[in-house]
Amino acid sequence: MARSNGLNTVVRANTSLAVNGVRGAGLVGTPRRTQRSTTSVPTLSRRALAKQHKAQVQALAKAIWKSTPKMTIEDMLMQPGIIEIESIYSDRKTVRRWLSEVDPRDPSTKRGRRKRKR
Repeated sequence: MARSNGLNTVVRANTSLAVNGVRGAGLVGTPRRTQRSTTSVPTLSRRALAKQHKAQVQALAKAIWKSTPKMTIEDMLMQPGIIEIESIYSDRKTVRRWLSEVDPRDPSTKRGRRKRKR
């Protein structure tokens, strides 16, 4: 099948695309397959990635709370480094729970409802 757009003649033969007789020169068509590299980057599982994010959030929070110990968890959630990680998780409670584990404030000064005794 040949088609002309005024400047170039596009020819489609089998599954390859040729423009003016040059294979692979067209902008539209099936992409060429590339050879896979033999070295692969190990991907972390979802749980391992969450552990890594938890450690990062808690380390950052400890450093910030060291300079401003009266900062609330809600204020901490507005910090730039924590916002980046929080955006990954759909449930905001996840990052709040991580922060509450390292919150240095006295429990009597924390606002909100008391935890239920079990």
